[in-house]
Amino acid sequence: MALTPLALLAACGGFPSNPHALEIAAFLGQRISAPRFAYLSIPSTNQVVSGTVDSYGRLTQTGGFTQGSSPAMLAPDVNGRFLHFQTTGASTIHWRPITSTGVTTTGGSLVTTSSAILFRSTVYTNFMIGLVQGGGSSLQSYPLALDGSVTAPQAGMDPGTNYAAMVQHPTLPLVYILENSASIHVSQMSASGTFSLRASVPASTPSAIAMDPLGRFLITGNALASNNLTYFSLDSQGIPTQGATITAGPAGVAHIALDSAGRYAYVLKQTAGANLVTVQISSFSVVGTTTSGNTPSNAISSLVVENAGRFLYATGGLPPGIALMGIASDGLPYASEYYTAAAAPTIGLYHTTRCMAFPDVDC
Repeated sequence: MALTPLALLAACGGFPSNPHALEIAAFLGQRISAPRFAYLSIPSTNQVVSGTVDSYGRLTQTGGFTQGSSPAMLAPDVNGRFLHFQTTGASTIHWRPITSTGVTTTGGSLVTTSSAILFRSTVYTNFMIGLVQGGGSSLQSYPLALDGSVTAPQAGMDPGTNYAAMVQHPTLPLVYILENSASIHVSQMSASGTFSLRASVPASTPSAIAMDPLGRFLITGNALASNNLTYFSLDSQGIPTQGATITAGPAGVAHIALDSAGRYAYVLKQTAGANLVTVQISSFSVVGTTTSGNTPSNAISSLVVENAGRFLYATGGLPPGIALMGIASDGLPYASEYYTAAAAPTIGLYHTTRCMAFPDVDC
């Protein structure tokens, strides 16, 4: 393959093999039979790289391209149709069709008036959701057509102050936004793509948020509090009530990821000494800490659990690259492998149409 936009990974040997693959497979007792695809954005070099995820969680590069300025906010389609992402400069949303091998082809773009973190709407799948951060924050929806194209945001945006991060409820049309380092803003989305405030719940200096895949609870990371992880239960209407708080590693929580069954939370901070902390949800207690030798030691840019809950990926900038870890039956990360790169990437993973049409143990 020519070295064009893929020179970044080719320079460091692409995605190397994992010498612990057999150990991981034996320990987990399961193999992934369905193909998975991964997409990496490398904002500093304006690149997006595509790859496959094999039975052992290893990544193999399949393609890539250069687009715009600082591509980021990857939003792969779980039905295997489109990859959406955003570039800066003139803020632009892009969409590219995905082939059967996970490689993307040329698509289209929409210049927008603001730079937003992109999410695919969970309940109303004919919309993308954009979270505009900073002092002039808002939550907005972009109509999403069958050909992957998006159009200008709908009227009825949800304005706010200093929106920082958001998650969606898996079955209810609710969005949970960290606002002003002081609250969880609960916004309801209508079928027409407009938003209305449902509740505002106090939260202590929240800096990160994660949603239970089954919609039972929220977890927030607290940037400054000594007890830096907080549990919020959700009632049948999806309204949060604060529960226990614990200390999960050093202050400055920046990333929280949950396994596919909502049994364990994985917590990382963004700055130096970024140990990976494992929290058991049932007892809401720390059950393990993986030292910084197995994760990027600084500038963590993303933390992703593979959809079946068997592998975890952390990306960072010091050193730049990706840490791959198997997840054992007790929830603890296992047998890590570090893939170095020339610049810091972020990662997005997704299942293929097979997993949507024929869900089984591998999905």
